[in-house]
Amino acid sequence: ESLPEYIKPKSIITRDIDKLMDFYEEMGQQMVLKPLEGSGGQNVFMIDKHEKNLNQIIETISQEGYIIAQQFLPDVKHGDVRVLLLNGKIMEKDGVKGILRRVPSEGEFRSNMSVGATAATTELTQAMQDIVDIVSPKIIKDGLFFVGLDIIDDKLIEINLLSPGGLDYFEEVGLPDFSSNVIEAIER
Repeated sequence: ESLPEYIKPKSIITRDIDKLMDFYEEMGQQMVLKPLEGSGGQNVFMIDKHEKNLNQIIETISQEGYIIAQQFLPDVKHGDVRVLLLNGKIMEKDGVKGILRRVPSEGEFRSNMSVGATAATTELTQAMQDIVDIVSPKIIKDGLFFVGLDIIDDKLIEINLLSPGGLDYFEEVGLPDFSSNVIEAIER
């Protein structure tokens, strides 16, 4: 059972260079390539018609396994939003939701904190809530307890299963320390 297409950017998962090139053409010679099992913005590339090392980039990423090719969303310049879910619900403490905007540094399209993005507060939008409502039953069914959803506008970019980080930046922007929520939930 997969998630509805309208909440995701167009994407494919493959190791086949011909499929990647077809997708590149379909996307108007602009796409994002990243490893399926990556984290922290490592080996994530924005590819456009000016890229001269596309074959080398594909070769590098494919050494890690499968590649996700994703439609480039220009609004990434405003950052993405990390929504932390515990057992399918947005983490909340003292009425404050566990969401964080990650804003890329100058000249960077990746919004990962490990590559220089900055943290900011943000409000939960209806589009974000709709994505949570759609994704939650699936992640609960799959036994995924603590995940981070990365959202740009009304598109779900990633579901972080292995590294749903961000907690260490919450206090920096005036949000509560949610680490006790995670520990208490695990103990339950």
